Amino acid sequence: MWLKFDGLTEKEANELLKKAIDAKTEVAPNSRGTFAKGSRRELPNKINEALALQRPKKTDD
Repeated sequence: MWLKFDGLTEKEANELLKKAIDAKTEVAPNSRGTFAKGSRRELPNKINEALALQRPKKTDD
């Protein structure tokens, strides 16, 4: 699942994120979620960083 919201105030973004996290916990407590929040300019890098945190580290074995 992928969602994108724009045109939000900082307060709206914080509230929406909190409600999304609460809903995920209630509906699918054993699932994993990742979020990235930032300005339009910052968001591409934040998304890449968030996704990189979920990728297993490659080993040289």
